[in-house]
Amino acid sequence: MLLIAGGAHHAHLFPLLPALIVLAIVLCVSWRRGRRGGEARSFASEAMNEAPGAMAGAANRGAPWSRGGGFSGAPTGNSAFDEWRANELARLDEERRKLEDAQREFAEFAERVRKAKDREEFERFMSARGRPAPDPQGPAA
Repeated sequence: MLLIAGGAHHAHLFPLLPALIVLAIVLCVSWRRGRRGGEARSFASEAMNEAPGAMAGAANRGAPWSRGGGFSGAPTGNSAFDEWRANELARLDEERRKLEDAQREFAEFAERVRKAKDREEFERFMSARGRPAPDPQGPAA
């Protein structure tokens, strides 16, 4: 057993020594990595602030839609495909318009339902207090 001069009264701590050494190493390594990670994050955020499109452009290099082909709508040279694509895009655009109209109509319906429910709750509250609810169209002349 290793004894340090004058350290016999700390002999009960010797079994913990390997665990403490491993813990110190892990903390040191993780602290160093954290510092490097923070530096990398700050560098990346600075790069994004300076040139926002630069990183996105690098990520999409080689993608067919970034070269003006594929999804851009440019003619492919195949007239049958170009015609089909134009028809499909027109059909999808029409469906999108119909869905937006339906969504707007539903939002208007939901608003009318909410107003009716609020009106009904208000009238119930006013009748419970013994006063008639005011006419929503205003006072009759």
